[in-house]
Amino acid sequence: MRYFAVQKYSNTMLRKIILLVFIISSSIFPQWMFEEGPGQTYIFDVQVYDNKLYVVTDSVLFVKSDEIWKRISLNGHPAQSLYSVFVQNDIILLGTSNNGVFISRNAGETWSHFANGLPDNALTVSGFATLGDYLYISTVGGGVYRSALSQLTAWTGYNEGILSGLDFNINGIYSENGRIFISAGGNGYVYYRDHGADSWMPRFVASILPEITLFPEFVSVDGSLYVAGSAGLYKSLDRGETWVKVEGLNGSFNPLLIKAGGQVIYSPLKLTSTAMLYRIENGLTSPQPLFEAPVFADGNGVYYSGKIYQPTAAGLYSKMYDVTSGEPVVSPSQFQLSSVYPNPFNSTGTVNVSIELPGEYLFEIISVTGEVLNSTTHFSEGKQYFQYRIDGKNLSSGTYFLRVSGLQESLLQKFIILK
Repeated sequence: MRYFAVQKYSNTMLRKIILLVFIISSSIFPQWMFEEGPGQTYIFDVQVYDNKLYVVTDSVLFVKSDEIWKRISLNGHPAQSLYSVFVQNDIILLGTSNNGVFISRNAGETWSHFANGLPDNALTVSGFATLGDYLYISTVGGGVYRSALSQLTAWTGYNEGILSGLDFNINGIYSENGRIFISAGGNGYVYYRDHGADSWMPRFVASILPEITLFPEFVSVDGSLYVAGSAGLYKSLDRGETWVKVEGLNGSFNPLLIKAGGQVIYSPLKLTSTAMLYRIENGLTSPQPLFEAPVFADGNGVYYSGKIYQPTAAGLYSKMYDVTSGEPVVSPSQFQLSSVYPNPFNSTGTVNVSIELPGEYLFEIISVTGEVLNSTTHFSEGKQYFQYRIDGKNLSSGTYFLRVSGLQESLLQKFIILK
């Protein structure tokens, strides 16, 4: 989940520019596979529960299980600005950025608004965690609230010991072994609270950088607890009592921090350029570089079913990764495209297509604003070579893109119409 202070892109043209740049740049990283299920949309949260992948977009929840995507809507509720997700058995809770929580008690079939006890400054829900018999939520502005798991009918405040107003901007929440942790807004504090304790205990992550911003996700591997901040990655060996900076790593305002087997995968992601992913593991003397993230990768992903899933400003991307070898799994290209010729052209352009694997392939003509203007589907029974004709008769002069997608891979070719 991305840092909440980075506001959603409300400007329509800005979103289109981001989408266009991402479409162009994604062809540079062919081993990052575009996940068709959620589509080209801003991804706000990705979590794994009960061996299923849950993906939160602005208004829809997507669930992936056994390589099949399922779309879950809120059945008429005006629940825009979804932001976070929690699942336990058939209960699903969706946090929003302005409207508290929505709850389903029947695996997403029906929904109801669940904001009882939340004041107006606690309607932005950044995360969920369980401890004992309670479900806890972190909010941006109102601190921490909890509700009994057996009922889930009302929220009560749980903020004793939180020091200042700024620290009530809670970016993330995490629990393990009878202790719950929160990352506070911009003061560089991690708070922890043991089950049954009277108040939160504040701990500076980096006392020399009191202005450090901490981000939502915590990761625990082999007795070490990690949290990412605007100045880098931090590690605690004593359950959050003291923290040290992991040397050799920069910070950012939307870092990636995930657990993959016995490894920590970290990257100081940047919205406007690519960044390297690093592997941190006991026995390694320093972080090991792995591979680059896509442009516009935005916030935390997850490791699920042998893949790293990375949210972006224009959809969800995945990359196969072997935790045993610590190496990415490079899959063979499923198809290849030549450049468009002639280019520019007036009415008809041609692309040579070479297909290696059987399946369904989607051919789309896309404008510079990211709008899909035309699409056709091609079915292949195996290896095949053919020429695809681009019909430009109904296109005005300008720049366009041909995108071909199939079996979780997408390729792109640019062409120009001159009339």
